[in-house]
Amino acid sequence: MSRKFFLVTLVLILALVGWACGGKSGEEKKAEVVTESQPAQPGAVQPEDPEAAAVKAEGAAVAKEILDTFDKAVAEAAELAKDKPAAAELKPRLEAIIENYKKPMADLNVRFLALKDKDIRAFGAANGYMGENRGRHIFNMYNENALGPAIAYYNIEKNEQEIVELLTKKIIELINIAVKM
Repeated sequence: MSRKFFLVTLVLILALVGWACGGKSGEEKKAEVVTESQPAQPGAVQPEDPEAAAVKAEGAAVAKEILDTFDKAVAEAAELAKDKPAAAELKPRLEAIIENYKKPMADLNVRFLALKDKDIRAFGAANGYMGENRGRHIFNMYNENALGPAIAYYNIEKNEQEIVELLTKKIIELINIAVKM
């Protein structure tokens, strides 16, 4: 029994060694790989042509302009709320800021939607940029240097929910105006 086991094991090991080596040396394999022409694979990354890069940059520029305009609105609202004026005094000023930025955001929406008709790659780049950066801009809106202290003050200390809504929901709706379909 042990003799048969030994012979079977030896044959299997020899077969495995012969299969692994393949009968070719390492240099022959390298030469064969270099001379073979490999077809383009579907998932392979191809270099991007300059025209496509310019189109995508145009889409990202529109999205960046949307977020920059939003940041300006947030900065103006933060400047108004920085000194924590009375809610009756602050509310019309915040509403005025939001109204002032609705028109530029609507204009940006026209440009944003025009990207779809012009070149879908530009529209995709704009959507991609918005997806990657929108959350960061909204998060930065709440930080201690922007609207965070004012929101906390009017929410916790003064319980002025209208002001809190203006500083949170209404100002964020400006981005939605710019990207609505």
